[in-house]
Amino acid sequence: MFIENEDIRKEYKRSVRSVFIGALVLALAALLILAGVFHAAKAKRQIVHLNDVIVQESSDKYDRIAYLDMIGFFQFATYGDDYGYYIAYDDDFFYLIGFKDKDFEYIEKKFDTTDYVTVYGYTKPIPEEAKSYAIASLNEEMGEKTVTYNSFYDVFGDTLLEVRRDSSVLGIGPLFELSGHWLIFGLFAALFGSILLVIGLSQKKSFERYSAQANLLNAELNDETALPRKDMKLILGRDHLFSYNGSLEVIDHNDIAWVYPTKHSTNGISDYNYLNICLKDGKAVSCGNRGTFGKKKRAQTQESHTEVMNYLYEKNPQILFGYTKENLEAYKAIRTQKTGL
Repeated sequence: MFIENEDIRKEYKRSVRSVFIGALVLALAALLILAGVFHAAKAKRQIVHLNDVIVQESSDKYDRIAYLDMIGFFQFATYGDDYGYYIAYDDDFFYLIGFKDKDFEYIEKKFDTTDYVTVYGYTKPIPEEAKSYAIASLNEEMGEKTVTYNSFYDVFGDTLLEVRRDSSVLGIGPLFELSGHWLIFGLFAALFGSILLVIGLSQKKSFERYSAQANLLNAELNDETALPRKDMKLILGRDHLFSYNGSLEVIDHNDIAWVYPTKHSTNGISDYNYLNICLKDGKAVSCGNRGTFGKKKRAQTQESHTEVMNYLYEKNPQILFGYTKENLEAYKAIRTQKTGL
């Protein structure tokens, strides 16, 4: 860091830390996202066809992710207000599946563009109360006694596929449930890290842009007339006003056209005041932030801002002070004369 002033150097180091932490958080985000992708890929490799689960005799056949390529389906029962049980079928067998009513139209429309639809979900035991409805519905659909209680498991098996939302094509639903927390944390970390990195780089750049003027600025900062105001993160120099609250602004006194204090509010509550410094070229710089909680704090803030404005008046008596309609019009004229706008 080319600036020798200790307070400014501390603020610069803070911006460098922001860049480092932002990069670190982004690296963590990448690891979390990779972990999510790894878990999803691992789970996807373990997905089996529903019929393969049905024919298994192991005790861990339930709560597994399975898929079914069905060429048709029809409802045979409802559960609650928004869930339905369906008989699905492929070229060889009948199966029982269940999904929410809001998914019905989505799945049905898929048959307009393809001969079969792949659905993914979790394997569950078939509810006892659903069996009689499934038997009656299939016999009615087939027009003959195709299935009885004794042949139920031979026709449908003992496993129901509980289809998940948005899983009818890619299996996103079940896979996301297994790996989604990794991906969500990773995306949040990526967002936070990106914001931190961008802010840190922007702040760091604001300090480094004055490197060509290092000798001149250091001489002014080291001059015995320089007045530091740590309460506002300002240094009142001989020729410049230095503001180092997050980023570094070096303002030539002769470039300042208008200065006025401004209140900042959060949810309608004033939490701090700052000085708005309008330059002749139309740019504005906010600096001199000070809290305003409490009567004593407000009085101290007002006094500090008055001291800064008095200092600026001594350096450049042509500066306009305070927000008034007259000053606004005068500033517009100064800006137009400078920029032509």
